[in-house]
Amino acid sequence: YFEDWSKNKTFVVGDILVFQYNPGMSTVVQVDKNDYGNCTSRNTIQTYFRGNSSVVLDKPGDFYFFCSVGKRCEAGQKLWVNVQGKPSSQ
Repeated sequence: YFEDWSKNKTFVVGDILVFQYNPGMSTVVQVDKNDYGNCTSRNTIQTYFRGNSSVVLDKPGDFYFFCSVGKRCEAGQKLWVNVQGKPSSQ
């Protein structure tokens, strides 16, 4: 259901995602595309567990996140965003 939220949004380098959750109740992991598709965390890039985590989208490309608690990822608690480079100023 988070994918629906991000579907029609544009993200650029420097944007910040804020994951709002209670510590101890959820854990957000940033993973690669393969882990995202399989809801696995074999190649975890970053783990967020302290609650209300801010993630700076610091480069162009795809970013993949999901909740690693239980079967929440399989239930749709996952997010993919594509980050564009900043537009050049003219």
